[in-house]
Amino acid sequence: VSTQSTWGTCQTAAPTAESLGLPMKIEPAIWEAREQEAPEVAEEFLALLGEHTPIMVPQMPETTELYNQRWATMPQLLTDYLLQRREHTAIFTHASITCGLNCFLGGLPHDEVPGIYPCSITKLVADPTSGTGWRLDYSASTKHLTVSSQDAYIGAKSNYWRSFFKKRHNARTADETWSKMQSYS
Repeated sequence: VSTQSTWGTCQTAAPTAESLGLPMKIEPAIWEAREQEAPEVAEEFLALLGEHTPIMVPQMPETTELYNQRWATMPQLLTDYLLQRREHTAIFTHASITCGLNCFLGGLPHDEVPGIYPCSITKLVADPTSGTGWRLDYSASTKHLTVSSQDAYIGAKSNYWRSFFKKRHNARTADETWSKMQSYS
């Protein structure tokens, strides 16, 4: 159970970790965008943490350029980490990161990522035959919720993601940009 260290994501991840009897792993690579300082884990969740060596620790404060650099390397680092361990992983993070995972691991064009609702679930499955190494099984599902928010994060309307793909890469998909991103980092 990998999560970022903010209180809300830990609060969401904790019941899953407890019910599965698994530790939570704080993964800085999936922190929300452009933090000014490293978010600290609330004391109430410290007992649930397991040993974990982060795949990446963003430089703080994180500027937009540093966030761009994180996206230039993080998807491959995350893929290598998960495939090496051959274990199922639940990732708890915010919508902007989920949008990026849909693009870079799921292969969706940024303007086709569905609205990402609070507490929605996206399922990516390892698939060596795809261009990204992953197959997007479903994105932004809220079927498990009895009540859902009407507010969604829309990747196609995000100034960050539109700018990221249009200005830097003039492309709609991660597959089209992968080699450009590697040279960008």
